[in-house]
Amino acid sequence: MCGFNNVRLFAFAVAPTVSVPHQLVGAPLGSSVTLDCHLESSPSALHFWSREGGTVLHNATKYRMLTVPAGSASAYRTHLKLTIVSVTDADYGPYRCVAKNPFGEADGVIKLYRKSSIHSLNLHINSLGPSSARPFRPMTGRCTSVIDRLHQIRRLPDYN
Repeated sequence: MCGFNNVRLFAFAVAPTVSVPHQLVGAPLGSSVTLDCHLESSPSALHFWSREGGTVLHNATKYRMLTVPAGSASAYRTHLKLTIVSVTDADYGPYRCVAKNPFGEADGVIKLYRKSSIHSLNLHINSLGPSSARPFRPMTGRCTSVIDRLHQIRRLPDYN
């Protein structure tokens, strides 16, 4: 007989936990953005992404979902990624990362907000028209006070 009499198997069961490294994520219109979510559970959890109202997101051309197992050292950990392709106004708002197993349910919420791109900032600045203000020139060679800076930037009257 083989000597397996002293072998013990330890198993544990816990409700899932969800952690979200970034609860606010900004993306410009037309860009692609990836949301991250980390799960821990034993046994493994059923997991998915959803929007407001409980709409479950499916793999399609708009949403790309990736599940990255943590490996054998951490078999109870999973990293979820949701990539939103070509962000539109309708894509802004909260996203839920949900995990369920027989012992419970957990979720994490990530809010996607509109972030201006450099291109759109340049368009906005150019749309303001020609400016009468002189260009900003950094003052070098001497210490400057906040008031000195304001005089230079905003052409405030000299109160000396």
